[in-house]
Amino acid sequence: MNKYILILLLLISCRNSSQENKNVINIKKAYNEKNEIEFLNQFPDKFENLNEYFGWNNLTDKPNALYNDANKYIDYWFSLLLKKEYRQYEKNITSICYGGKWDADAINYFQDKSINYFLKNKRMELLNSLSEKKAKSVLFFLFDSPHPEMHNELFLKLNTKNKIIVKNLFANNLKGDEDVKYTITFYEKNDDYIIKTLDINGDDILDKLISSAPYKGNELILFLGDGKDYIFSIKTINFSEDGGNIVYDIVNNPNTKKGLLIKTKFPDRGFSENDYFIIYENKNWVLKNIVYKTLTDQSKNAIEYYCDVFQYINLKETNIESKLISIPDESERAKKCITRKSNLQKYSIVDSDGYTNLRKEKNSSSEILQKIITGSEVEVLSNSGDWWFVQTKEGKRGYVFKTKIKVD
Repeated sequence: MNKYILILLLLISCRNSSQENKNVINIKKAYNEKNEIEFLNQFPDKFENLNEYFGWNNLTDKPNALYNDANKYIDYWFSLLLKKEYRQYEKNITSICYGGKWDADAINYFQDKSINYFLKNKRMELLNSLSEKKAKSVLFFLFDSPHPEMHNELFLKLNTKNKIIVKNLFANNLKGDEDVKYTITFYEKNDDYIIKTLDINGDDILDKLISSAPYKGNELILFLGDGKDYIFSIKTINFSEDGGNIVYDIVNNPNTKKGLLIKTKFPDRGFSENDYFIIYENKNWVLKNIVYKTLTDQSKNAIEYYCDVFQYINLKETNIESKLISIPDESERAKKCITRKSNLQKYSIVDSDGYTNLRKEKNSSSEILQKIITGSEVEVLSNSGDWWFVQTKEGKRGYVFKTKIKVD
């Protein structure tokens, strides 16, 4: 108890002096020395000050003093707000948002961090308790962007009064669940689309994934469930190709609770499969990586290339196809991709215990990624050494001791 009284006294005394001496030099000094109380008092409490420290100076067309380090300072500030003794500074989030408007880089970063703070820490009361006048300004900043659209998770957690404010603020250009093409009913009983039900944002509530049927287009539309209804999240592409690969399955991303995996393949001849791993991060749908799988030729001795290519493309962007990093050239594949013999051979798990462990590393004390049931098929990506690198039918990749794998 004495500790908190002392901190309170320090906060009061430091605030009185710091309010009159807020400047870049002082906040840099507080940050470098990790003087928490001084840093909190030096951090901007108004939007214009936030921009003055971390934003872009449009008059000089140059970055302001802390532009290049903005994310570090903003991250540190939000981390301090999580401490119980500094909870009183939470109200500065909405104070900074008040009067704000979207801009790139630091301003956009602060916008995203604020939204994440309200949702992740269940602090929606900071928004829902605002007066109507202040709520209009704060919510405008939180939903503002070059192409405003409904931020579903945040919108769903607002009270009725604030939902009406947001709808009125963006009545002419905010894409939301009122649009006909952004409702589930538009796609139901429509042979041009396939609907799947999965939890793709990790909240344990089922969501809806809508994908163009093969040869019917390349749309992917995601709706997030709130337990009562499905709210439009994003419309993007499903990575099918005109005259090329088609989507044959969409499942949960095996590497994270928040995301999905789109599987495509060439339908007629040859062997060409692409797996698109999508994650849900900071309220954005992001294509993190593509796994390309192809063969050198059609002979029984063909070599299969397994090429994991990093992408990190926000699915809100336009012309996504032109931004995809393709499979490495044939001359580079042997060095950049995993190679293995053609999948003419089938591999499955054999273990008297009824299962074997998929390990993160090549040893028996490594983290267990999955328990693989005896009889389950696996893809062998590399069979060098005692521990073989495999992929399960669920899409998880790791190591299994070679005696636990048999050739069917």
